[in-house]
Amino acid sequence: MALMRGESPDPPPLDASTDVSIFQAVQTATALEALQGLPEAVAAIAAQLAKLDRDVVGLLLDHGQSGNVGKLADRIKYNSGLHYFAGREKEIELLDRFLGETVGWSKLHAFQWLLLTADGGTGKTRLAVEYAREHLPPGWVGGLLKVTDLDTVIQTAPGWAPNAPTLLIIDYPAKQAADVHLLLVRLLQRADEFVFAVRVLLLERNADGSWLDRVFPPSSIGSSLRRHAFVLDGTALEKGLPIEAPDWGAIIEITHRRLDQARADGRPVPDDQEAIMMLLSFMASVDRQPAVPDPHGNLMPGPPRPLFVAATLEWALEAFAQGKPLDQLLDDAESRDILFDGILARDRSEFWSPAATARQADLTRHENLLALASFTLGLPDALKAKEAADAVGIGDLFPRDPEAEVLRRMTALEDGRLAELQPDLLGEFHAIQRLEAIRRNGGLATVARFCQLAYRLGGGEAGVFASRCLRDFPEHLPGLDWLAPPDGASEAEVAPFAGLCMDATASLAPQLSLPLIERLDRLTSGTSWNADAGAIDSYAKALFNLVSRISEGQAWEHLAFVTARLDRLAHDFPGSESIAIEEANALVNLAGRIGEHQAWEHLTLLTARLARLARDFPDSEPIAVEEAKGCKNLAGHIGRHQAWAHLPALTARLDRLARDFPDSEPIVLEEGKAFFNLASQIGEHRAWEHLHSLTERFDRLARDFPDSEPIATEEVKAMVNLAGHTGEYRAWKHLPLFTARLDRLARDFPDSETIAREDAKASKNFASGVGKHRAWKHLPSLTSRFDRLARDFPDSEPIAVEEAEALFNLISGAGQHQAWEHLPLLTARFDRLARDFPGSETIALEEAKTLFNLASRIGEHQAWEHITALSARLDRLARDFPGNEPVAIQEAKASKNLASHIGRQQAWEHLPLLTARFDRLVRDFPGSEVVAMEEVSALFMLTSGIGEHQAWAHWPVVHGRLEGLIARTVNGDLTLSPIIAANIAAPYVAYGFFLTEAALLPDPDTLAYCAAQCLICLATFDHAPEESFGAVAAALIKYWHRVLPENETIRQTWTTMTERMGVDWDDVPDLRPDD
Repeated sequence: MALMRGESPDPPPLDASTDVSIFQAVQTATALEALQGLPEAVAAIAAQLAKLDRDVVGLLLDHGQSGNVGKLADRIKYNSGLHYFAGREKEIELLDRFLGETVGWSKLHAFQWLLLTADGGTGKTRLAVEYAREHLPPGWVGGLLKVTDLDTVIQTAPGWAPNAPTLLIIDYPAKQAADVHLLLVRLLQRADEFVFAVRVLLLERNADGSWLDRVFPPSSIGSSLRRHAFVLDGTALEKGLPIEAPDWGAIIEITHRRLDQARADGRPVPDDQEAIMMLLSFMASVDRQPAVPDPHGNLMPGPPRPLFVAATLEWALEAFAQGKPLDQLLDDAESRDILFDGILARDRSEFWSPAATARQADLTRHENLLALASFTLGLPDALKAKEAADAVGIGDLFPRDPEAEVLRRMTALEDGRLAELQPDLLGEFHAIQRLEAIRRNGGLATVARFCQLAYRLGGGEAGVFASRCLRDFPEHLPGLDWLAPPDGASEAEVAPFAGLCMDATASLAPQLSLPLIERLDRLTSGTSWNADAGAIDSYAKALFNLVSRISEGQAWEHLAFVTARLDRLAHDFPGSESIAIEEANALVNLAGRIGEHQAWEHLTLLTARLARLARDFPDSEPIAVEEAKGCKNLAGHIGRHQAWAHLPALTARLDRLARDFPDSEPIVLEEGKAFFNLASQIGEHRAWEHLHSLTERFDRLARDFPDSEPIATEEVKAMVNLAGHTGEYRAWKHLPLFTARLDRLARDFPDSETIAREDAKASKNFASGVGKHRAWKHLPSLTSRFDRLARDFPDSEPIAVEEAEALFNLISGAGQHQAWEHLPLLTARFDRLARDFPGSETIALEEAKTLFNLASRIGEHQAWEHITALSARLDRLARDFPGNEPVAIQEAKASKNLASHIGRQQAWEHLPLLTARFDRLVRDFPGSEVVAMEEVSALFMLTSGIGEHQAWAHWPVVHGRLEGLIARTVNGDLTLSPIIAANIAAPYVAYGFFLTEAALLPDPDTLAYCAAQCLICLATFDHAPEESFGAVAAALIKYWHRVLPENETIRQTWTTMTERMGVDWDDVPDLRPDD
């Protein structure tokens, strides 16, 4: 309003929590207020937006220590503050990379998520909270967001934008997967408007089971969410990233610091190293992890998880306070279960029991209530749980009027919600312990009703708890009937158990998960549930998992068990397409494994089941697509194992699918892929008798779907594979057939660069055979194909690269077979590619690699007349790509190859040209270790030629270049790595050896150089094997010491080798050139 009056307006009132987006909203509201006369609009919107930010950020938990460390259970929690945080440098660096820039430059960058997975007790939560507390970059806010607060955040998120870059940490998202999904979707929808970045860090035991599909469903919105997964080194971490426990160094540091802290507090703590080693050994035995190598390569126990380190230390400190000796302590707690039982017993006697006694409460019933809260991952209305328990006939297990103070001594009780016992592993153990006590007193029927109550109250969260128990305490679950509810339980009560079965079949060996499937089969038999209900859907998926594990491990003896259950589901739910699709999925996997393991005896079973599905669901395209996928899987293995007898049955199935679904492109595409797989194997195994039927099928696909580029692409890819084998096996009679098909595809899809590129790949594969087998008569047709592709796609660098790779093959063949007459034609094509794609480093590198090969052949065949043209081409590449080290390395390799032949064939007249090339490479790439290594290798080869042919006059050139390399390491242009030092030394050792072999002695300067380099060789290479440089170096010094006893350099070298390197001269062979 002030602006409309011509006055200078004051800025709208913003508090410290508002950001740019709020300012923009306020400015918009100010304009509306000016137009509409609503003076309260600005203040209301500013207050509302500021509150949104406080609502979200305010829910993040404080990062401070809990302060409550009286109970042993509290002392081993991640936030007790008693245990040092160590060994997470790699993970902290990862999280720094995850956070990235503070400003959301794009929607994809503004919102990203990362899932970290590890077993319980590994320290995921501690890592995340310590990072938020101590390592967040300046300006960031963040912390742990309780899953119980997700509702609030979801309601807030539609209007929320961050005031600062924000990290939200969600521990155990599987507990409320649907809410986590909703939150991520809301953040995704708002990401376009974020000025600052938002990162969501998820922490979970694993990425298996159904929870991940509930957070990131197989739908368009799920795909959008997965695109926002953190990308690490080019890989999108859609399935999360597993982290490991800290290493032994960190465990030792944590142990020492905790004991030092207790000692400083005046507590009795042994301080001898033996006691520390006993504690560490005990930790390893309590939490047995896979062995790891020690610094010497010997296997040692893997480091225990931090939770077990903390538990062991607190258990030990408590025992020390009671005066127990360490050896008795370790004998008393010989396993994880006894350790956990001891922690619970201590807390029970010192905290839980006194509270219960003071209030005349039944502690056992209160512990049962705590176990129920752990089972349901938090129990709302815990004080009324007895009413729900009465409904399933186990009300007597729980207190009628729970004492809130007793429960608070056990765990958190807030607004009537009883939290699970923490740490979670201890909560799982306590719940199992209570269920085992209930079984002893009331039998398995009572345990089943307890589980029924948990599943009724906890739903999916109770299923998550059961899955964790299966993973963490598998040995206890068979005795508790796998935590199954009783017969007659409702679908909602069976569904979480079915989820447990689905997780079990995905992770356990088949024989271990069969009892769970038997139990689930009994629970679901004879029900009138809907086929799409959670329990039935999970059951079908569990059977799919089981088929996969059976076929993966070749546990074929269990196949009948699974197929019987699939038959039962099909019988009970005859019209369920979703169940049939799960079976079809399972059969697709089974087909692949039958073929992979050549278990053809199970093929009849597979085809019979596919036929039944086809009969029962004749109009279901999804099921038919799965059958086509199964045929595709089999096709590759039929060809790979040359099991051609099964091919007619396979093609008959594909023919039936084509008849039943004549318009289905997805089915035909799978058929095209099947025959692409076959084409590769027909060529590899030269099974040309199947070629005609293969091409006939591609003809039918082309007739039925003339406009389908994906199907045409499968055909052209098949031709690519066949082309390679045609050339490799010189099956030239098939060449017209393949080229005609490629021509037809080019006519039918003239604008398809994808098909054209595959055509170029096929021509490249032909080229390999043409060059390798001197089939030069095919060269004109080959080059004409590339000419047509260049005309049709003049700007396609990928096609040009294929031609460059073909020229590499052809020129290599020309050099190998001395077909030099083809060289002008082929190199001229490289010239055209260079003109058409002047900035292409990829094409330049292909040419450089070609010249490297050619250099070797020129030298090998002494075709020195081609060296000038070769050098000119290398010079052009150097001019066109002056800073390109990969191209320069190829030039250096070519020069090294030439050096070998110059020395071997005494073509010393080419030495100046060679050294000039290395001079330029050194000027252009003075610090390149690879270029330096190639030059050193070249100098060694030249030295060998000098020595073999006693061409001593050329040694000064080599010596001068070696001195130059040494000078570059001295002035800092080149880093002197051990491998470069040793390779510089090698020519001197070789030169000394050749002189000695010729009964000559080096001049004093060269002798000094050689002696010094012998020391380097001996320090780098073992002198024991007679063929090593070290052995030659030692033999040289021994010889020179004998023939030059007065030479000071040799005497000092002898002394150094004897006293510092420990050379035993009796083991060193004698050089006797005079013999």
